[in-house]
Amino acid sequence: MIRHISTHHKTGTVFWTKVFNNIQNKHNINLITISKHKNNFKDIEHLFLVDKINVILDTHSSLNISELTEYPVCSLHSFRNPAEIIFSATKYHLITNEKWANLPNNKFNGLSYKQQLNNLKTFEEKLGFEMENASFNIIKKMISKLANKNYYHVSIDSISTDKYMKNLIDIYSHLNIHEFTKLDDTKISIGIWLDFCSNHCLWNNPNNNHTTSMNPGVVKDNRHVFTNQTKEKFKYLFGEKLYAQTFISNSFDAIFKS
Repeated sequence: MIRHISTHHKTGTVFWTKVFNNIQNKHNINLITISKHKNNFKDIEHLFLVDKINVILDTHSSLNISELTEYPVCSLHSFRNPAEIIFSATKYHLITNEKWANLPNNKFNGLSYKQQLNNLKTFEEKLGFEMENASFNIIKKMISKLANKNYYHVSIDSISTDKYMKNLIDIYSHLNIHEFTKLDDTKISIGIWLDFCSNHCLWNNPNNNHTTSMNPGVVKDNRHVFTNQTKEKFKYLFGEKLYAQTFISNSFDAIFKS
């Protein structure tokens, strides 16, 4: 069975990469990381190994699992509140060293994405720029993926703050992690799985640079930094429904619960 982990920028890619890299180092799995945009599984079929459990980490959420007709597959989709994506991406892109964000771009009169973002005077302007540009397609793709019932959908912010690891316990069953083995055929128990994951959960690794709260059970809700004008821009770009789901009071995960 193929395990397919689908993420987007700022929705848990780093977390899932660390977890499965850790497992690969100690267990008999074949981790295939898709760090570039791919349109179909034909591009990566040659990477599958018949004698190992194949795990695909799809960091751009670009693969369509309906094309994987020759193999049994179970999939996980890691999502996040759109306001948190925009907030986190804005902070990240102000300092990123990623090549694409530092290349001259005609769209910005020869400035790079990072330079254009830094040139804006207020954080409100920066949030507006981010939601119109890099985060726009990410959010659109994430919303489309959330409508696909073939995925187990999980909020990375819930994982980051739940010290009881309820979602991670459910994921253990959904992905059949119990089938993962060491070279000596020892199985991965749920305890080992939770140990792997908890080592990388933000509630267990306090760091003030993160945009998610380090207090177990408490999500750091950054929606308050969005002014009325910025929210109106969000509503214009993404529509009334997603606006309500994203900014509705006391319903941080309303985007998925509705």
